[in-house]
Amino acid sequence: MININERNSMINNKTKLLENIKKKELSPLIIKKSIDKHNLSKFNLPNLQAYYSTNVKFTGENMTRREFLAAVEGIAVSSTIDSAIKPEVNYNPEKELQAILDKKIKTVGKITPDMIDDKVARLLFDISIKQTDKSYAPYSNYHVGAAVISENGKIYKGCNVENSSYGLTVCAERVALFNMVANEGHNKDGSAVQIAGLAIVVKEAPEPASPCGACRQVIEEFNNEENAKIILGTVIPDTPLQIETLKNLLPKSFGPKDLKNAK
Repeated sequence: MININERNSMINNKTKLLENIKKKELSPLIIKKSIDKHNLSKFNLPNLQAYYSTNVKFTGENMTRREFLAAVEGIAVSSTIDSAIKPEVNYNPEKELQAILDKKIKTVGKITPDMIDDKVARLLFDISIKQTDKSYAPYSNYHVGAAVISENGKIYKGCNVENSSYGLTVCAERVALFNMVANEGHNKDGSAVQIAGLAIVVKEAPEPASPCGACRQVIEEFNNEENAKIILGTVIPDTPLQIETLKNLLPKSFGPKDLKNAK
């Protein structure tokens, strides 16, 4: 049975979720993860009808009028949340993003950083959210997901993979980039395939995490004229996305251009 404190907490959580849904600030995946995290799924209409039916005692005391009104509020919030999420049951950010990229490739033949608008960034972010669930991080419990868009309009995903020999751990963004190379190889002239955008999402942290130094250097190898968009975020609701460029994260970088100039 849900006690009074659980009920109040759930009402507050659902009310906050509803406000963010109305503002369209939360992706469907984050909403679902928040519901699961706070165990809000059990606070639905059938539960309330059972707990608050006539003559049912609530936490050992007869239900007061105030408690009943709180229950009605909970039903309203729950019902609205359910209807808001229902259209997104089959939400597939990867399929939606790939359709956008395919259309752009047909039009201009190449994906460039300036094509990474807010919608594309959000979809790439949502793809990365799913990757956090695949992260292998038994030692740090720091789960990271990543997704990258190549200049050829393809999406590649990665997650961090830890190792008992800590130094052999590989970060999510590097896994995504290596996945891109494994699938696309290199350009006809031998140069690296460039990226237009890269999203990195942390599961547990309250703030987005920036790529480590090693990852910044690896990103530089595939960085589109130092302008590739790097989208940083966390699964925790209400945390805004941060959009950076490697030029800001790794100023005066060393990369392929330096070796070309040395020949």
